[in-house]
Formats: sequence, structure tokens, C-alpha cells
Amino acid sequence: MADNFKKAPFATHFFTDAFDISGEHLMGRQAAGNSYLNALFNEKYQNIALYVASVQEDPRIESNKIKIINFLSSSVNYTEESKISLIPYTEPKESEVFGGIFRPDPKLDDLAKHRSYYGHNSYSLVGITHTTASHSIMTIIKDMILAPLMPWDALICTSDSVKKTVQEIHSHYFDYLKSRLGIQKEPKINLPIIPLGINTDQFEIKKDSNQLKEDYGLGDDDINIIFVGRISFHAKAHNIPMFLALEKLSKDIKDVNINFIMAGWFPNDAVEEWIKEDARNICPSVNLIYVDGRDQEKKFDILAVGDIFFSLTDNIQETFGLTPLEAMASGIPVVVSDWNGYRETVRDGIDGFRIQTISFPESLSKNLAFRHDVGVDTYDRYCGYHSQFTSVDIEESVDKLKLLITNNELRKELGSNAKKHAFSNFSWSTILNTYEELNDELTKIRKKEGNLTKEENERISSDRLPPSTIFNSYPTKFLSKTSKVIKLEGLNNIDFERLKESGGIKFAEIILPNINDVKTILTNIDSENEITINELQKKTSLTEEEVLNIVTLLSKYGYISVKV
Repeated sequence: MADNFKKAPFATHFFTDAFDISGEHLMGRQAAGNSYLNALFNEKYQNIALYVASVQEDPRIESNKIKIINFLSSSVNYTEESKISLIPYTEPKESEVFGGIFRPDPKLDDLAKHRSYYGHNSYSLVGITHTTASHSIMTIIKDMILAPLMPWDALICTSDSVKKTVQEIHSHYFDYLKSRLGIQKEPKINLPIIPLGINTDQFEIKKDSNQLKEDYGLGDDDINIIFVGRISFHAKAHNIPMFLALEKLSKDIKDVNINFIMAGWFPNDAVEEWIKEDARNICPSVNLIYVDGRDQEKKFDILAVGDIFFSLTDNIQETFGLTPLEAMASGIPVVVSDWNGYRETVRDGIDGFRIQTISFPESLSKNLAFRHDVGVDTYDRYCGYHSQFTSVDIEESVDKLKLLITNNELRKELGSNAKKHAFSNFSWSTILNTYEELNDELTKIRKKEGNLTKEENERISSDRLPPSTIFNSYPTKFLSKTSKVIKLEGLNNIDFERLKESGGIKFAEIILPNINDVKTILTNIDSENEITINELQKKTSLTEEEVLNIVTLLSKYGYISVKV
């Protein structure tokens, strides 16, 4: 358990979609985000900061604040005792005391551009990978090369396979920039490998497996092979190889009744119909049971009665694989494909078995990428077409399943190993310690390497330049501290406090100067003698910027005349 007096590592970039698991189309990134947010509150940090993403959820508006609190109360382990800091989207610098901002996806470019207004060395930015297969995500990762990211920023990769993917994208793009523009200096981008975590408390709950077996119509001596997650041949794991393996298994072990429980959800009615028809045609000897895995209680029911977890994922959109970890935490041995993140969570022959995978050459792959790029194929089809040419060894999976079914002691041993491994290395308590270490390391780098020149620190991206810079050819002249002002008589006799209630001014109320500061400036300007901006500032406690803003405003509405 984390020290009660610690602040949570980073201010978490909060937007509901990243953490909401109540939707009809539950995605892995949402399950991972919800698990992370739960972990923050489970650890009972002294203060948890949420950097709110947009005006729609601006916590300065009481109704929005209530919505956020209600969401936390219904979705994670938030209680009234939980201490949270809600940082408005216009005040990202408030994240500095937490080390910076953690965004639950890889999109850091805009956050980096926003930071430039405060100075690039003011705080750190951290993102995390989920799927890296879509062209939109590849573009986001590619754009990190040109974004104003610093050595004290990081993109967390959930597996070594994902890190290699990110490096490949960066390497290709940098080679292009080098050949196209002659760029030589390659930006340093931190890519720490930190896996996703699990809330182990959820797996400590002892459910009555005998009662659950009765509730789900399962025999006491049945072998329950389970699959958890989206049931999708085009975006997760192709069902046919698994069905073929199960049918062969059922014929080889005739004295055991095998149930295959798929606790998940179908992306649409057509996919559901196709998969269920495949099951009837390909594995008629196996009792297939479908359970809505979006219902968290039902998901944990299935984990409580499962004997073996089985997933032959073959899809490029999969990057980590949270569900095998959940099975392992439940004490269930796993049989999974040897595929990206799976190979870094499952120890072959210790927690279960990894099954060999074979994919296809680059020549065909290029054609699939082109078809998707020009819009012929949707993302789902792009992933699905790729999976058609990824093979998982069905015979080997049958052999490993058979070994676990016929050897009770081995099944118990591997299940016990799996649980210990999951609890020791993938509990959120362990993973958050790594986040804290990352926070400390980035802070050290920022303090050591963040001594930028004023020009370097304040340099703003060319597509984020302020209007006075990018449109500096528009006005006749610009106000300066040597400009002279004098009060006008008879042009505008309306009290400014009353004038600002006009609709054309009130709409900008949130950015207008403080009314008392406006009155202070007006008090120090008379209609007889000109006064410079510099002299005016000396008579007040206001900054030069504040004086310039107020003077411009008063000039706009006819209270004063300005000579620049």
C-alpha cells in the first residue's frame, strides 16, 4: 500500500470516455483506464489530481463538477473521504506539483503545444500505448517526432513488442525527414516499458464455485475452458482455430465433458450470427456457453468456475492482453498464442503455455496497408484481413489443452504459479510504484536538463502562434510601454461596470480584466495630461501585461485616447 502522505504520480488527464466501462461497445483501453483510475483511489493517495480535458467538463462550473464526482462514485472506488484536485483545462500548469500530466493514450502533441505557453520545462508529459495498429494512432506516434516533447517526457509502452513498434514508426519517419530536409538531430523520446496492472483486491473475493456451476448449468466434473473479452474474429482472436482445437480435444478426450464459456460481447448482430453458426458447424461436440462479459459480476463468475483460459489472439490491434492476466490472478492456467504482450505476461510452461504463431511476408502486408490508407477497407477489415494470414499452431494448442485436462496436479501447479506471478508483478500497487519512480526520474531529468534559454523555453509551435504574432501585419501599430494615453471626455460616459453587461462584452467575461483593476487604471488617467504606459504601471501594482490589456480595452470602448 502506498504511503498515505504521497500525492498520486501525475495529474491524470480526465475525459469520461477513457474510463467508462458501462458502454455497449467496451474497449480494452477503457477497461485499462478504469482499472488504473480505480487503482489510484485504492492506493489511498493523499491527493489525486484530475486534469479535466475540455470546456464540456470544466470543473469550475458546479454542474460539471457534480457530474465528475457522480461518475467517480459510480465507476471507481471514490468515496467522500477521497481527496481530489480538479484542474481546469485552461490551467495545465497546476499539474506541476504532481510532476505533470498523465494522458491515458499516446496523444501528447497538443499537450506539449499547450505547455509551451508556460515554458517547456514547467512540467512533464506522459502518455501510454494501447493499440498501435490504426493509421490514426500511427500518425499520433509519428507526430511525436515533431512535437515539442522534451527529454523529461515519456510514452509508456505496455510491452517490449509495442516499444519496438513505436521505435519502428519513429525510425522510418526520422529517416524520411533526414532524406527530405537534411535533419540530423534525432529527438530523444523516453519509451519506458511498464505493463498494465490489475486490482488484486477484486481477485481475493471467494465465490462459491459449486453454486455458480449450478447457476450456469455446469457439471461438477466438467472441464470449463474460458475465453474473456470481445468475441470478434476481425479485431481480437479468430474463432475458427479455437473451435477446431476444441472439437479435436473433445474427440480425443471422450470421457470428459468440455464446456467452452465465452464471456464477452459481440461487436454487432452479424458477427454474433456468424460465430454462433461456426460453433454449430465446427465444434458440435463442445458445449458452448455465451455470457455477457461487460457485466463485471458475470465476468468474475466465469473466472471463478474456469479451469483453463484459452485465447489464440492473432490480431494486430491487440498489444498487451489484460484478460489472460485476470485469469492468472484468478489462479487459472492459460493457453494463449505467442503474440506480442502475451509473451511478456505468460511464462511458457510455468503459468501455462504459449502457442507458436506464424505471420506473412511484407509484400502482401503492403497491399493491405494501401487498401486501408486509401479508404477501400475500414480499420476493422484491415485488422481482420491481416489476421487471415496469421497462423496459430492448432495441433500444439490441442496438445497443451489435453495435457492440462488430463493432469490435475499440473493444472493446479500452473494455476498457482500464475496467480503468484500476477499478484507479485502486475498488481497495481507494484505498477504504481513504477509510475512513481518514473515521475521521480522525469523530474530529475527536467531539473538537470531543463535549463533552457528564455527563447528556447518560450518557443511556441508554428501552428499555435498567438494572434499578435501571426497576424502582426494586420494592425496599423502596436501598443508599447512608451505609448501615451489621455482620458476622453464626452465620448463614453457609461460606467464601465454597467457597460460590460452588454452582450457583446459579457460573452468574453471570463477573460476580461478584474473590474477593480480597470477602475484603478481609469483613476490614474486624466483628461489634461498624457501619461505613458510605463508611468501608469509605476502608479499601480499591476504588471505591464495587465496594464496593456486594460488600456487596449478602454481605448476600444472610447474611454481613452492612445498615441502609439
